[in-house]
Amino acid sequence: MPVPVPNPTKNDRGRRVASPDCGELGGAGAEGAAGPDLLPKALDLTAVEARNSELEDALAKALAHLQASDVTHRTSQEHVLELTTEKQTLKSKVDSLDLQAIFAALDKDSALQALNALQKQHNHLTSQQSHRNDLRN
Repeated sequence: MPVPVPNPTKNDRGRRVASPDCGELGGAGAEGAAGPDLLPKALDLTAVEARNSELEDALAKALAHLQASDVTHRTSQEHVLELTTEKQTLKSKVDSLDLQAIFAALDKDSALQALNALQKQHNHLTSQQSHRNDLRN
């Protein structure tokens, strides 16, 4: 007893496919002039073509996904490169500011030492001036 099978004449990609009752197979149906083996071969061919179409669709989707992923990966790499460059620039600026802070601290210490020396000299000169004034009077 034959099993009822859907009988499409085109697959989902619009290609013609063989069907058991179409004249393309050289027979007039399941028991046509070509013999009883024609129906199983036609069904196998239809199944293979349908599977091939499914695989082509899956492959096209996978390729599109891979291309999108590749674009995303490239964009991410470019962003990482930009961030790395910016990080190096900022590190250079921080290092420069650190050196400026060190030099400013050294300048401050030097200025404080000079101020102390001038204070001592001023006090000494003031004391000498006071002593001279006392001697004159």
